Amino acid sequence: MSHPGADRLVERCREADIVALDSMFFIYHFQDHRDYGPLTTALLAAVEAGKFRAVGSSLLLTEVLVHPLRSGAEAEARDYYALLTTFPNLRLVAPGVEVALMAAGLRASEGLRTPDAIHLATALAEKARLFVTNDHRLARRGPIVREVGTGDRAEPAADDQAAVEARRGGLEVVLLDWCLGRA
Repeated sequence: MSHPGADRLVERCREADIVALDSMFFIYHFQDHRDYGPLTTALLAAVEAGKFRAVGSSLLLTEVLVHPLRSGAEAEARDYYALLTTFPNLRLVAPGVEVALMAAGLRASEGLRTPDAIHLATALAEKARLFVTNDHRLARRGPIVREVGTGDRAEPAADDQAAVEARRGGLEVVLLDWCLGRA
């Protein structure tokens, strides 16, 4: 039996083609959170089935693995690492100079914390249309639109339709609470 909030989330993500996932998404999944677990499970099943692709900053490894490592659950940390680095249609991206520059711009203009700025800059660089999180501070900002690159590379190439679309629509933050009718 499907969960209405999960169906809502998966359908919204299917429209985006590429979605970026926040660290909390995976933390809720690994903790089998009572409210959010069905949402994360449904979305990851859709990603695994190739209904759309997912991306995330490799920074999420740091954020997701710290709790099991701190509590001495090294086998659990290894399992999480294995899932995150081998999951079909999920790509983890290490922040490079381009993402660092975009993150700096987001910190300066939006007042974001560094990890949030890196996650969002990664999403923008990877041309994601949605950023799935439950961080209400990010959702209050509305669509986040930043150019990929700086200076002479600010305009996407005319033949790069994904970049043109991402620029036009921005990056929409989707809250898990929205899927449950709470936001």
